[in-house]
Amino acid sequence: MKRFILLASCFLVVGFSSIWQNKLKSTKATPVVKNQVRQYWFVMLTKGQNRTQDSATAANIQDGHMATLKNYTTMAN
Repeated sequence: MKRFILLASCFLVVGFSSIWQNKLKSTKATPVVKNQVRQYWFVMLTKGQNRTQDSATAANIQDGHMATLKNYTTMAN
């Protein structure tokens, strides 16, 4: 009878320790990433050689470019 109790208690200890280790592994398996890499764009606008439009048309084109850039930044966030 003493051997049965000793054997049963050994199985219980081993069983509970394996359950405890699996529980610890599952909490360590999903690390929380606090600092993530964000993607940024650098755009340099320069004047081209073919500038046949007047200054008002050039301003409208520039406004269109800036609106497009604003759309990209709102989509990324």
